[in-house]
Amino acid sequence: LVHNDQLMWTTLSMGLFMVGYCTTVGFAVYYMKYIFGDESMYVVLVGVCGVAQLSALSVYPAVAKRFNRKQLYTLSTVLVLAGYGIFFFAEISIILIALGAVLVFVGQAFIQTLMLMFLADTVEYGTYKTGTRAAGISFSLQTFVAKLKNGLIGSVILLSLSAVGFVEGEGAVQPAGVADGVWALFCLLPAAGFAIALAILILGYKLRTPDVQVMARFNN
Repeated sequence: LVHNDQLMWTTLSMGLFMVGYCTTVGFAVYYMKYIFGDESMYVVLVGVCGVAQLSALSVYPAVAKRFNRKQLYTLSTVLVLAGYGIFFFAEISIILIALGAVLVFVGQAFIQTLMLMFLADTVEYGTYKTGTRAAGISFSLQTFVAKLKNGLIGSVILLSLSAVGFVEGEGAVQPAGVADGVWALFCLLPAAGFAIALAILILGYKLRTPDVQVMARFNN
């Protein structure tokens, strides 16, 4: 990271992206139970998200031909934030919830694919800059960030719920205002993660595909 600033910015952005994604999944069951009012519909929501992700991945190659990577990352984040905007006003409308989920998870699938490409670009940049190819180290950072996320995200969710007064336990009576707190956490906390990840990438990531292609030819 010391010798590859582009890898540093990409890793930071990826970490915040994962925070946004995982808190969405983590808070969704609480949203469906305490806002929508039917926890069993969480399974339907997961199904919608899965179909949205697979559909996005199937059309990614065609979409990627129309935009450069930073443009597509920005567009994907806009889709995600629009989805959270819909969640914020959806309340008990399953149609709006499903629409928001489609936008969030289409954007998320695009971003996840782009992150792998950004990492590959940082490998070429690092090789060009230092003369040493460190692909293993670069891609191992993705695993490290994922493991760190797995270790922390549960605590983040529980601490956030505690902050809004949520009471753990089957059949526990929730204090007034908890539903509004869960609603805000589900909509705002993940959206903030995605938005900050975009800001970091726009401000810090400078690699363009033509430049990376030149570096790759030089490295080989």
